[in-house]
Amino acid sequence: MVFVDGSVLRLCDACEIGCEEVCTLKGHDGDIYSCSWSDQWILSAGKDKVIIAWNPDGEPVHRLVGHAWSIFSVVTAIQADRPVIVSAAGLW
Repeated sequence: MVFVDGSVLRLCDACEIGCEEVCTLKGHDGDIYSCSWSDQWILSAGKDKVIIAWNPDGEPVHRLVGHAWSIFSVVTAIQADRPVIVSAAGLW
């Protein structure tokens, strides 16, 4: 399970009683508005106009910049055996 807590992602293992926090991912300079995950990575994006790709161990592996506005959505998919990241940004 992934929880967003302001500018931090919290990864948890689900159990019958609740969840146990496994890892805390810190790297954004503002609130996180969207996250997505696959077998290869976890993506997070938000107010700081940056997409961060994290490996399954919680280490940042890519920092993608270029949006002019806050990013409100980020998803990952596989197209023709290649990973693809799609994001949407705009004025609130």
